[in-house]
Amino acid sequence: MRNLTQLAPLVAAAILWTEASPRASDDVLPHLVFARQQGDLCSIETWHPVEIRPRVLATSIGACPENLFVSNKTLLFQSSDTIREIPIVDRDSESKSQQLPALDFDAYRNDLSTKPDDDALALTRSRELTVVALGYLPDGQMGLQARLEMVPGDTFNYLFGLNDGTWTIQDAIWCDRSDKKCEFPSLQTRTARPAEWLESQQIWHNDIRKNPYFVKEDAFSIPNDAVPIFGTQLVFRIGTGQTQLNFANVLDFDSATPQASAVELIVDGKPSKPLSESRCLTSLVDRFVLVEDSAGSLNLWSLESGESVFGPLVHAVWTN
Repeated sequence: MRNLTQLAPLVAAAILWTEASPRASDDVLPHLVFARQQGDLCSIETWHPVEIRPRVLATSIGACPENLFVSNKTLLFQSSDTIREIPIVDRDSESKSQQLPALDFDAYRNDLSTKPDDDALALTRSRELTVVALGYLPDGQMGLQARLEMVPGDTFNYLFGLNDGTWTIQDAIWCDRSDKKCEFPSLQTRTARPAEWLESQQIWHNDIRKNPYFVKEDAFSIPNDAVPIFGTQLVFRIGTGQTQLNFANVLDFDSATPQASAVELIVDGKPSKPLSESRCLTSLVDRFVLVEDSAGSLNLWSLESGESVFGPLVHAVWTN
């Protein structure tokens, strides 16, 4: 499924990020880290299911960042030519800003062994490197993955590490266009892209049975003239109420992995509420499920009330 949550890069004039004042809250994990756009204000927040209100980590006038990354319990995101680092859990640590390395490929090409040949350089989409991941390396220094994109769809990828205030390239790999997972294992990071949510938290996964509110699972079939459609009903008991989460089981042929489709929520026998009318990605934790449908609409839903918790979101990920 194509991920449609990415928005255009931030406009430099609108990058006025302000860290919110910390407040005491329960530090039991996992937390939800999310971004939402409210008018011309982007708010990046963190929230634990036992809390009433989320804690605002940062706000800015303008569009939300293109992506959020979580590494070592720290939120990282790109803001123009700057990386913002904001602790998610540790209230005593201060947020920091770090300048990105130079992203002009020509500044590095003479010192690189893994690179396009001189003739192929004419085939690059741009001679500018694009940052695709932010995180930390095993020794604790900040790292990032930047990529040079070729017109046929192949990429040359470079791992940068920050040491004593200086960025250097530490590793390089070439990936062809069919490589869906081109990354450096030493770069410790999680992204908020729904396509990279944990498989174990998808509603079709067996681990959902470990949820403390899970009661039972039933299979059902949906009449169809062409191909039989098989569905799953998950039943949860929260307090004295009962919730059913129904969905059709489908297979994503590109990734050869299961997916959910036509997800609906039924709380205490009330009329069903459709969470997705087609294929979607999901991430269920405790009494809440993230759903991103094929149109890119992203929401956190309460299994207890059947309502959206925060309204439409731009990014979201459960993180330990």
